[in-house]
Amino acid sequence: MHIEHAVRGTIHASPARVWALVGTFADQSWNPGIKDCHLVDDRVAGVGAIRRMQGTDDSIIFERLDELRPGYALTYSFAGCPPGPVLTSRTTVTVTGSPRAAGEATEITWSGAFDVVGDDERRTVEHLNCDIVWPALIGGLAASLGVGHALNTPPGERHAPPFMTGTTTTSIDGRFTASLRSR
Repeated sequence: MHIEHAVRGTIHASPARVWALVGTFADQSWNPGIKDCHLVDDRVAGVGAIRRMQGTDDSIIFERLDELRPGYALTYSFAGCPPGPVLTSRTTVTVTGSPRAAGEATEITWSGAFDVVGDDERRTVEHLNCDIVWPALIGGLAASLGVGHALNTPPGERHAPPFMTGTTTTSIDGRFTASLRSR
């Protein structure tokens, strides 16, 4: 089953400041769910690079940089065996200036296309991405920049709740656990 969903937010900082964090593929220091991130091979830093991330729960995830449009967007996918009930993935992060916001603001979108086995897996992946992971990433970027943010996924698309505080843990079939902590 093929699924697609997105979460959009506004971060109250310039696109250049937001991109300086999110556009550096090997740096996840702003990510509240990651305690270590580095490139598997330092000789490959652009498209084709693979990053190894260790979660705060000690899980290990490998992601490959598939496309890069500096200052605007990057696309990545799981490298090797995907975590949880995902067969294939392709996630794009897009950063643009926000014409609707007063002052400096950036619209950021996490969008993804995933192949999963069935409807239960679809619900699990949508819940993880739209209710936990992507909102936490938008909140983590804003917190690292010391600015505010808002989630603003348009009507008709999957909505995500405001950035949570404390720790949220979700288990998928007892095989994968996502623990995200606000900073």
